[in-house]
Amino acid sequence: MNSTRTASGRRARGLFPGALAMVLLVAFALAGCAHVSDRLSLGGEKEKPRRKAIVLRDREAMAGFHFSLAQQALLEGDVEGAIREYKYATIYDPESAALRLDLASILIGHGSLDEADEHVRKAVTLDPSSLKARTLLAGVAYAQKRYADAEKEYRAVLGKDPGNEDVVVLLSSVQVEDGRKAEAVATLERFLARHPGSAKGRSFLGRIHAERGQWRAAERDYERVARITGDRVGTALELGSLYEGKDRPKDALRVYRRALALDSDNPHALARIGRVQIRMKNTKGALRTLTRLEKVAPNDLDNVARVGLLYYEADNYPEAIRRFERILTERPDLQQVRYYLAVTLIEAKHYDRALAEFRKIPVDSQFYTDSQTHLGYLYERGGDIRRAIAVLETATRRDPSALDLRLALAGLYAKGKRTPDAIRTVQEVIAKEPKNERAHYTLAIIYDQAKMQDQAVGEMSKVVELNPKNAAALNYVGYTWAERGVRLAEAEDLIRRAVALKPRDGFIRDSLGWVLYQKGDYQGAVRELEAAAHMAGEDPVVLEHLGDAYLKANHREKALRTYESALRKDPKAANAAKLREKIDQLKRQQKTQNP
Repeated sequence: MNSTRTASGRRARGLFPGALAMVLLVAFALAGCAHVSDRLSLGGEKEKPRRKAIVLRDREAMAGFHFSLAQQALLEGDVEGAIREYKYATIYDPESAALRLDLASILIGHGSLDEADEHVRKAVTLDPSSLKARTLLAGVAYAQKRYADAEKEYRAVLGKDPGNEDVVVLLSSVQVEDGRKAEAVATLERFLARHPGSAKGRSFLGRIHAERGQWRAAERDYERVARITGDRVGTALELGSLYEGKDRPKDALRVYRRALALDSDNPHALARIGRVQIRMKNTKGALRTLTRLEKVAPNDLDNVARVGLLYYEADNYPEAIRRFERILTERPDLQQVRYYLAVTLIEAKHYDRALAEFRKIPVDSQFYTDSQTHLGYLYERGGDIRRAIAVLETATRRDPSALDLRLALAGLYAKGKRTPDAIRTVQEVIAKEPKNERAHYTLAIIYDQAKMQDQAVGEMSKVVELNPKNAAALNYVGYTWAERGVRLAEAEDLIRRAVALKPRDGFIRDSLGWVLYQKGDYQGAVRELEAAAHMAGEDPVVLEHLGDAYLKANHREKALRTYESALRKDPKAANAAKLREKIDQLKRQQKTQNP
């Protein structure tokens, strides 16, 4: 099939709907077959030369027919079908270089590089002068990392078309990929010396300079590109993207702002500035930029969603809710936005509205599992633990692979006093993922709540094995041993590791003070427990520990005042009776010593 016939096939497709075009081509192909049948029925030697010509025309018609089917398949996104039909077309028209190049291009996109290479080579054999074929042959070699072959073909093309800026960029790209950046720079500089007006060549040179960290040279290159193209805004945006890609957000911001200064309402510049500000954790700046973008591009729903999330992070829930609701008014199918809305409604304490939104998220949504977890939380919060459990049980049946959902269900079982179910559920998760840190931690907490402390310590020790930087697990094991007065040296080591990870955590610091107390280092215990009391907001248990340390350090007055302070903090605390007993005992001793 020659290129003229290919073009005519495309024109037919533009003139008629796809299905009608195929019907016409089928009719044409069948007409050719009918002519052949007529000639054959006549018989006679004289018809043979003529019949041969008619059969040839039929093959061309069939090639055109399959070409049309291939084009239709591409329009419908059926790449496999397009490849199949193109192969049929090449069977009927094996001499068409254009057909093989089309097929090779699709095969490259499909990842079938070896097969693409075969068809491109045939195309080159059929039409050795085709620069398109040689360029594609080089592209296949490039994709297969046969850099020497690719470079050879690109140079062959440039030998015939020395001003082809696309090919020189591809050649220099091969050299970059082959680790020869200096050679790539030289290739481009030679080309630009002969063709100074090549924007593509200068732009790619700028990219290579940026890749090599030569940012001044890159900026000079892009300034020249801007002069060549007259597009100073687009050039600045491209340079800014290079800075972003190399993790230089301040430089990216500077260049993007340059673009914005040239075009104050440029939506691309505003979007990129906002993106960089988010990356730099400048929430206020990003909000100013992206709310400005809302006015410039009010229909950009992606930006509206970003602004909603920024307001959520800034704890401005009404503004976040307003934006998420606006998006859902236009696109009620966006379940991700509905999930954001529901979570924000929880933070805003609109619990009934949050329930309603979570219920709307369908089973096939990727946010279904998380939505069910939140539903369970909301029902539990409302005191309906049975309904919370029922929701998560249903969700786990629908998605047995959602292990986090199972852990949430186990937590609800524990709160509902269904400890055996809670333990069984977590153990099922651990059976599937033995190294699931969260599962072991959850099981440890369930054991602890059930007063099964040996099992709790065992599970928490596994957490420490899985993650030696889990401060809560380190503290739990260390404090438990300290409370029991066993393995005190190991307990101190674990707790000090936890303190190093969370030095401002008062309760971990309390554990350190308590293990020192148990080891008889009362002065050290006082020092750590005073710090712990300050950090933990004078928690009654921490204050009791501090009082005990004062007493052992012979600071009786301080001990008494500390016990009394702890009791005042929470007269109904679990340790209130013990505190009163200690207070009474100290007061009796004072009376005995000072009758």
